[in-house]
Amino acid sequence: MATAGSPVVVTTDSPQYCRDLHHKVDQTLFASKVMPLSRSKDARGLEQDGASLCEAGHLRSGITKLRLALLMLRRDGAK
Repeated sequence: MATAGSPVVVTTDSPQYCRDLHHKVDQTLFASKVMPLSRSKDARGLEQDGASLCEAGHLRSGITKLRLALLMLRRDGAK
């Protein structure tokens, strides 16, 4: 739900959205200062799986994995 003054972001299951998510995960992993190694490996695995699925044309599955990786990183307080 959008609040007053916040931009509405519309996403689609597209190859471009997959690339955007992949880039966000990469940036978040790179910026991560304090995160257990096992967590970053889990996130990296989800990222790689998601990118591979997107490249193979399985956009929804790929986007799901990329979103999970991003959520995992953000939840763990990646700075």
